[in-house]
Amino acid sequence: MLEDGKSYGEANGGTMSFLNRPDARDYIKSIQEDLGANVAIVSGAFAEYLNNGEPPAPFYAWRICVILAKARMRQLELRFLNAWVRHFEGCGVGQRYKMLVQRRIKLSSAIGTN
Repeated sequence: MLEDGKSYGEANGGTMSFLNRPDARDYIKSIQEDLGANVAIVSGAFAEYLNNGEPPAPFYAWRICVILAKARMRQLELRFLNAWVRHFEGCGVGQRYKMLVQRRIKLSSAIGTN
């Protein structure tokens, strides 16, 4: 990576390589409401997690929840959050990981399930 002058994402070639694009910010904005694109990112990041143990960035999981909430798909959102929390509740550092756990607890209480 250092010898080639590449960023971590370029050298890694992982699912987050789109962050190295010159239009990365515009691309992220363009997929903000695209459930399929966000699911693909989280799915790819999860596969990488299984290979290298590095937890995925929670931003895209959060976007999935927002999209599902706007669509009033509460049961599906809760199923997604249950799966996310099962794998990443204690893995990540930062507020967004905690917010996803809190969102799961709140949604679970609202729906009436555990």
